[in-house]
Amino acid sequence: MKRDLDNIANQNFDVLIIGGGIHGAAIARETALAGLKTALIEKKDFSHATSGNSLKIIHGGLRYLQHLDVRRMRESVKSRKEMMRVAPHLVKPLGCVMPLYGGVIRGKEVMRTALFLNDMISYDRNYSLDACQHLPPGKILSKEQCLRYVSGLDQHGLRGGCLWYDALAINTERLALSFIHEAVDQGACIANYLRAIDFIHNGHITGVKAQDTITSEQCEIKAKVVVNAAGPWLEKNLQLSAIRYKNKQNYAKAVNIIVKKSLFNDHAVALEGKEKRFYFFVPWRGYTMIGTSYKPYRGDPDRFGIEIDDIKELVNKANTLYPPANLTMEDVTFFHAGILPMKECSGKNGFGIQLEKSSQVVDHGQKNGIEGLISVKGVKYTTAPQTAKKVTKLILYRLNKAGKCKTFLNQQGCAAKDEIVDQSDLYEWNGNDESAIVQHFKSIYGQQYNKILKYVVKDNCISWISEEPPLTVAEIIYFIREEMALKLSDIVFRRSNLGTAECPPLAILQNMADVMAEELSWNQNQKAEEIKDVITHYLPLNLN
Repeated sequence: MKRDLDNIANQNFDVLIIGGGIHGAAIARETALAGLKTALIEKKDFSHATSGNSLKIIHGGLRYLQHLDVRRMRESVKSRKEMMRVAPHLVKPLGCVMPLYGGVIRGKEVMRTALFLNDMISYDRNYSLDACQHLPPGKILSKEQCLRYVSGLDQHGLRGGCLWYDALAINTERLALSFIHEAVDQGACIANYLRAIDFIHNGHITGVKAQDTITSEQCEIKAKVVVNAAGPWLEKNLQLSAIRYKNKQNYAKAVNIIVKKSLFNDHAVALEGKEKRFYFFVPWRGYTMIGTSYKPYRGDPDRFGIEIDDIKELVNKANTLYPPANLTMEDVTFFHAGILPMKECSGKNGFGIQLEKSSQVVDHGQKNGIEGLISVKGVKYTTAPQTAKKVTKLILYRLNKAGKCKTFLNQQGCAAKDEIVDQSDLYEWNGNDESAIVQHFKSIYGQQYNKILKYVVKDNCISWISEEPPLTVAEIIYFIREEMALKLSDIVFRRSNLGTAECPPLAILQNMADVMAEELSWNQNQKAEEIKDVITHYLPLNLN
């Protein structure tokens, strides 16, 4: 996967996608699998915004039962299974427990019926998945069983609990990269740090003018269809074509915190606040993610950030919902924050926020008379694969290729095409470290792990940058040469697990910068700026 801007500029594509979040990545994979000549550009790094800042639960839509929205449930079930197929090393089954405190709506009998319907509607949830990926049926828990899962609960009115299974995306950034890798394996041309600055108009849209944000060089990328999948930047991109939404989209700030406490072992727990909103406590890599809080956001997406009060409010909310947590600000090691499309807001402190329910696909040829442009307003990380199928069907129809392109290859995904490395070569390093290093690579990169082993074998050594979380020099070189990592933050936050839970020690950041400097010809000032940029991401936390 190379960043080759000349290659992108010298071709005529069927489809060009603007935006490298999960929706853009899923669309690129789907169009490439359909046989369409595909390109994707991202103005910063892949998944640099909301797609890399979710609560990481890939859900099957159980909550939609309260509105009997079977269509959205099926969409979620299919997308969840697709993600588990594409990246089984990154998407694992997750048990979720919700205590039941009486009442009719969430009483044991109603929830027993809901779990039964959930299992019926998701009847094919395990089809074609490996046994280790299978999601068991849900069940009702007795009061005693619930307390074993969630010790320390307020027992007043507690009648029991319910247990159901969704999936946990251990690394949402690499999950999006898995879709991009498959797109590239099918011939797609991909580039990050390439920003669309204008549309090419020839009676209709036939591509974009783009600028390399690293060198400031410009190029033209020609395509029969352009897909605007830029998330909160969607409207800014539309302004390039003189399109205006009649009703301006409202957005909400979504915030999750990460605490260095393992509160509930291997099950997520859903606790209901007084405002009738559920907050999830999600076990993740020995930490606990807690969220999500929502507030209206009316600023420029390029200036998005969170305040210390956002974090304090979530800490206080967690302690109110589950006093045994006894969290302090010192327990918070990081946060995840993003911008989501909001339908409406009523009440104080964002308690009345309603997010948009479903992703929208807009054909501007029909809606605005501007042929060659499609916009995608993505709402849910989980449902990106199903949204991508809708977009691809629309493109095939627009290009009169429906039924003419090759069949969608969505059964098992694409295997890595790099050569297989003889693992026996690794035995001579550090005794039994071979099994540890291979297991580490497989757990994070799945079928791509041989690509990193290639660099280990070539350098004839295993050199660790960090042992916990694990990161090797070979991985850094691979990220740069084969995954378009151009900045230190790309590796810290989006290629590895190094900095997604807490700030790495300064010495490790300096060692990483040294490796990148040798590969990318950075000087001392550049290294210092890259390290400073990484540390800035952890503000407003008080770092030592």
